Amino acid sequence: NFSNSHLCTTSPIANLDVVIANAYARGFRHFYFQEGLYVISSPIDLSNLNGITIEGAGAGTTFKAGSTSLEAIFKISNNYNSKIMNLNMDLKATLNCGAPTDAADANTGIKIGTQVGRCLFEGLFFRSYIGSSNATMKSTSPILVELAAGNESDWNTFNNIHYQRCTGGIVLNNNGVFNHNKFSNIHFEHAIVGIDFQGTNGTFEGNIFTDIDMQGKSVDPDKTTDFVKNIKGDNNTFANFQIADYNPATSGGYIFSIATGA
Repeated sequence: NFSNSHLCTTSPIANLDVVIANAYARGFRHFYFQEGLYVISSPIDLSNLNGITIEGAGAGTTFKAGSTSLEAIFKISNNYNSKIMNLNMDLKATLNCGAPTDAADANTGIKIGTQVGRCLFEGLFFRSYIGSSNATMKSTSPILVELAAGNESDWNTFNNIHYQRCTGGIVLNNNGVFNHNKFSNIHFEHAIVGIDFQGTNGTFEGNIFTDIDMQGKSVDPDKTTDFVKNIKGDNNTFANFQIADYNPATSGGYIFSIATGA
């Protein structure tokens, strides 16, 4: 009924971000995706859509990168009290497992920008590569927090998240402020760097990382370097880490590396 709804265009069919934005403008807030494969050709931008819920049916709902140049499957900024939950994000751009040298991976599943607060990211599975144990890893930041100077995102919860063979898992590329966020019940199934504090002038305060299970990448190429790298900031908590198969690269590495001033 075009007098009160417009969920997608017909020529061509709109990308999912357009579908969601049009429905949101008409009062819809909870978007449920049935089991199936959803190939994403442009980021689903949830910016300015406060209180939105994106929910899958669990393991059977897969959002797949449509190309290696995809910026992210989900982008979110200027957003409060929203949820992304119960779905898979396949960062491989191919429809099969590929050979160990297959580089067809997008970098990022969820990209978090400024003014994201009190949001929930839960029940998520990130896949980079499935194959032999010596497969080269590609995806660099399935969850990327990227805050420029003057940007801030606080009080978010990341819970029950599984990473499968990703170069990096949680990347805090931060020159802004990222405070009082909680990461819990997270499993890294092989990783080069699990949690990576990046940026030079960022503020990290009061964040909690707990109940983290980390399996190293012990076979060349791409051995694990640091499980938690360059810890920065004040009053951050790291508790109940379970570590397995740690065999650092010849260049050295640490389970926890701590930057000056932490």
